[in-house]
Amino acid sequence: MVAITDTPVALCDPARGADRRRRIAEGARGRVIAVLMGGDSGEREVSLRSGAGVARALAAATQADVRSVDLAYDSLAGDGAAGEWHLAYNALHGGKGEDGTIQGWLECIGVPYTGPGVLGCAAAMHKPTATRLLDQAGIPTPAFIEFDAEGEADDWAAAAIARIGLPLVTKPLAEGSSLGVRFCHSEADLADGIADLQARYGGGMACAMVPGPEITVGILHGHPLPILELVAANEFYDYEAKYTKGLTEFILPARLEPTVYSASLEAARASAEVLSCTEMCRVDMRIDAEGVPRVMDVNTSPGMTETSDLPAQAAHAGLAYDDLVLEILGSALVRAGSMSAEEWR
Repeated sequence: MVAITDTPVALCDPARGADRRRRIAEGARGRVIAVLMGGDSGEREVSLRSGAGVARALAAATQADVRSVDLAYDSLAGDGAAGEWHLAYNALHGGKGEDGTIQGWLECIGVPYTGPGVLGCAAAMHKPTATRLLDQAGIPTPAFIEFDAEGEADDWAAAAIARIGLPLVTKPLAEGSSLGVRFCHSEADLADGIADLQARYGGGMACAMVPGPEITVGILHGHPLPILELVAANEFYDYEAKYTKGLTEFILPARLEPTVYSASLEAARASAEVLSCTEMCRVDMRIDAEGVPRVMDVNTSPGMTETSDLPAQAAHAGLAYDDLVLEILGSALVRAGSMSAEEWR
């Protein structure tokens, strides 16, 4: 295997990058920046950790009034404090914070925010929709069937095996951080996985299991970051492996043949474009037995904790955590009209 890097010049050129981040910091000076975190999804605790890190970085890198906001969705309509915000940094993960709901609310109250917009968040968060859109665009994805809360789990399991075969992976329709994901090696396992998702989430997907390796590619204002290979101590890169130090080995750059590495970068870039997530996202893939990268998920609000993938990829590309936070803040300034898209890129 040949390990190679692909450092995005536009992101990591020292002079250009430093100048861009200086302009971003200047654009934030004197403004109120609300760091949105918490929420009510299964990723609440991770979001609070992400938000705390982001708030510290913004306070250190800008002369802005940085406010940490543990967002309560049921009180949004009466939240008068939102009228004081000039910019919002979205550190919410999953649920309403990542499916276009919060993005739509921020659009309605006129607060420019970080990350993808309503369309990109909604399309990427609903896994069957995202997979169909990617497949229609010619981007390799795993074969899958979608199931709802109706019907017997045994019948859905039999149908999935008849169409795709074992082993299979079951996952919710719209969740992050691998919550609810199960690897199924038998028909009984599969039926249990489907029944669990029917009860907890009202449905889900049963997807072909792609052998691996497991990789992820961060996208930041249209540029792919170096590919991270994930070697988890658990069967796969599940919630525990994601957020427990020592349970996952990060390999940067990923140990891929050059042609596979290049194809993976292109699949990530194209996925972000198809799903309207070029501002920022993380594209998770597995490499199949033929060396084809298959896109599993596209995450529009990647974790920003000390064990998260995106900061690790950025660091390998020469972007310190605080620099990464500033780069992401640039997407809010573009929405605010304080910076052009060309200047940010």
